[in-house]
Amino acid sequence: MDFLKKFWPTPFTLKKGEWKDCVIKLVIFVVIMAIVGVVMGLLAQIPVVNIIVAIVGALLEVYGLVFILLCILRTTGVLNDDAGDNNKAE
Repeated sequence: MDFLKKFWPTPFTLKKGEWKDCVIKLVIFVVIMAIVGVVMGLLAQIPVVNIIVAIVGALLEVYGLVFILLCILRTTGVLNDDAGDNNKAE
């Protein structure tokens, strides 16, 4: 769980049932990803940079998919903070 919080901190600020906040975060994320996609499309016109842009684009797609899934799972309550955390101090 700490690994997920380290690389995707934004979904973990959501609470169960807060669909309005979830939709706002997703819309902002999609707009940012669209802007990055346009910039990457422009950079892909350069032959040598094309390979690097393709690799970075694929990684960003995976990152975006995981972000969207975490937002939805957090908002529905499937993913909790204490899930699988057996190292809590008593």
